[in-house]
Amino acid sequence: MKSKITLFFLFTVTINLFVCGQTIWNGPTMTFSKSDYADWTLEQNQDRITPNVWITRKNNQPIFNIAQQTGWPGGCGGIITDTEWAVGTTANLGSLTFNYLTSTDVVGCALGNDLVGTNLVLHLITDDIYIDLVFTSWTESNSGGGFTYQRSTDQSLSNNHFEVKKVKLFPNPTSDFLRLANISGENNIKVLDVCGKVVLTENIQNKEYIDVRELKSGLYFLYLDNQSPMRFLKN
Repeated sequence: MKSKITLFFLFTVTINLFVCGQTIWNGPTMTFSKSDYADWTLEQNQDRITPNVWITRKNNQPIFNIAQQTGWPGGCGGIITDTEWAVGTTANLGSLTFNYLTSTDVVGCALGNDLVGTNLVLHLITDDIYIDLVFTSWTESNSGGGFTYQRSTDQSLSNNHFEVKKVKLFPNPTSDFLRLANISGENNIKVLDVCGKVVLTENIQNKEYIDVRELKSGLYFLYLDNQSPMRFLKN
């Protein structure tokens, strides 16, 4: 018997802390999918939206933010850490009411099933990013934990605006040195943080690594001559 889910919201929140101002992602739509019984601890089964929010789901119960949580907390009364949600689209952002999204369900708190096909806006609180999102599939509780959604992306990283990447960065994330594959000759490198501030510039000659030990933990964008911006995480 299909479980009946009643959605309710707890704690209307007012965000007083902004990292670098309100940002709306309206780039090309991407699809994220986690298959039934897939290992939620593996990167390929997590939608790593920013360093602060990685969405996944165990074999049952609702989705959660594995970047800050070990699982769905506290039965039906938990929240998805560092996120708030609204029904609607970013086109009407000014009229939306954002709240922590929770659920009650007679079988396993299966948040998501009744939301399939509903337009949602996901607000990443710390990053202050607004994302259009819609679930397209959801596996019932205790049946594998699969789900699929489509969401908007960062328009600044769209291939509609930049050339296809050739140089590759690794390891990513990194804690000390960022290595570059397929690079040669003299190159000017510029690293920007998520607020667009230049935090590192370097001119390299046949050099295949960059020292990022002095950077704070977070998401960065590396610009290289004649290449599209490349994204990396600093641990």
